[in-house]
Amino acid sequence: MISSVKTNLGHTEACAGLVGLISVIGDFSSNIKSQHLHFRLLNPLIGVMSVEFCRSIVPIEKIKGITSSSVSSFGFSGTNACVVVENVSQDYLASGMMRVFVTAKSATSLSHLLSDAQILIREHG
Repeated sequence: MISSVKTNLGHTEACAGLVGLISVIGDFSSNIKSQHLHFRLLNPLIGVMSVEFCRSIVPIEKIKGITSSSVSSFGFSGTNACVVVENVSQDYLASGMMRVFVTAKSATSLSHLLSDAQILIREHG
């Protein structure tokens, strides 16, 4: 489900990523997904058919499968932010498990990073 801070607050320029992150955290804390204001119809040339736009305020528990949100903000000044925020249950936190996201430029680099991460987790829990 797509929403936008820009439609609610306007241009946030240098703090676009921070405002997006605050919005996601606010959505998770209040269990309400903010609406995407003024959206009427997707341009048919975009070709995205399986995406739903949040046209009204929606309780998060009614959104099937939502566990995370991503923030992609690209400020005019060149300030960019891309982050994934996950909303986890108290049961998950109590289990002591953690999820780690790792990216790399190549399969070889990814393999090395994962090996290093496994060693770090074994040594430091």
